[in-house]
Amino acid sequence: MSSINEELIKKYGEEFKIFLNNSKSSTFKFENGVIKNEEKEVKLFLRDQPGWEKVWQKIFTTDDKGMSIGLSIVEPGGGGETEEVQNDFIDFILYGNGKLTVEGVDEYEIKAGDFLHIKKGIKRGFRNTGDGLFISLYGIGTVPSYKK
Repeated sequence: MSSINEELIKKYGEEFKIFLNNSKSSTFKFENGVIKNEEKEVKLFLRDQPGWEKVWQKIFTTDDKGMSIGLSIVEPGGGGETEEVQNDFIDFILYGNGKLTVEGVDEYEIKAGDFLHIKKGIKRGFRNTGDGLFISLYGIGTVPSYKK
C-alpha cells in the first residue's frame, strides 16, 4: 500500500514534493518568483489582475472534474481587493499571517495552521499583514451535483 504522500506526488507531480516534508521545508527561500529548499525549486507566476499585487501562484494540476490544487505566496503588504469567489475553495495557511475580509465588512486575522473554506459567491479579499512571506496551499473546484 502506498502512503498518502506517494499518492499526492503521483497525482500532482514531483514539484509538489517540496511541500510534503515539514522538517525540510522550514528552510524555504523565495526570490524572483522561485521558491526552493535543499531538494527542489518551483517557479510561480505573478498574478496579473487589477486590484492584486505581490501575489505569486503555482497551479499543480487541473483534473477532468474541474478540481485544482495550487500554492500562493504573498509578499509583505501584498494581497487583493474583495472579489466574488467563483467556486468553493479551501485554503490551508502554511506560513505567515494576514487579514481576510469577507463581504467587504467582516475582517479576520489568519495565520499559519488555519484552514479556510470559502463558498462560491462569497466576496472576499486578503492582505499579508506580516513582515515575511504568507504561503498557502489551496484547492478549488466545483461542487458535485448528486442525483437523488
